[in-house]
Amino acid sequence: MQPEPHDPNPAGEGPSVANVLFADRTEAGRQLALLMQADDLDRPIVLGVPRGGVPVAIEVAKRLGAPLDLLIVRRIAAPGHPDMGIGAVVYGPEPHTVLDDDRVGQFTIPPGYLEDERQHQLVEAERRWRMYRGTAPAIDLKGRDVVLVDDGVTTGITLRAAIVAIRKANPKSIHLAVPVASDKAMALLRPKVDGLTAIHVLDTASKVGEFYGSAEAPDDDVVNQMLSRAAVLLN
Repeated sequence: MQPEPHDPNPAGEGPSVANVLFADRTEAGRQLALLMQADDLDRPIVLGVPRGGVPVAIEVAKRLGAPLDLLIVRRIAAPGHPDMGIGAVVYGPEPHTVLDDDRVGQFTIPPGYLEDERQHQLVEAERRWRMYRGTAPAIDLKGRDVVLVDDGVTTGITLRAAIVAIRKANPKSIHLAVPVASDKAMALLRPKVDGLTAIHVLDTASKVGEFYGSAEAPDDDVVNQMLSRAAVLLN
């Protein structure tokens, strides 16, 4: 039985510098890992979403004694609105794309835009995979309990795409674990997974980085250093 997510903000007020929830993503991962320890998982595999999800996922994988791998998901932005996601694409042998039809309908989408943006994001996703994992193949998820870890979720668009892609690999189960989530994202994603663990659930649309003392996600060099130190987890 998973613990009920804790809501530190029942009044629905947005976070400020004064109520940062975690010093950094490693601390958040350690706290999240303590909750995940109670899960009844059989031979779990932990998938971290770069970049911010990597330090969180490393701590969860250590606690569970589980192998660690990466799942690279890239947001598809609305034309002229780089911060507004209208979908996401998941890198892999058979890349998977999920669009948010409601959001797509809010914009005038030029002909060919979605496919061009999809291809652009796949190129970047492949670059990141090769940077982080070289030529190593992804771990086979078939029949395994998969724990998908990110540093937080606000809209749920990218993680919804990740979950759809993982389902196609025929895992035994999918468990989503995040330090912080919006209530909207929780409502969207909970029916799509077999388990969901979140430390804090907030009624806010704030960016994930605002909940960390070190707001910026680690850059590629730092992620590589983290993965090198955790190399024993990478199979």
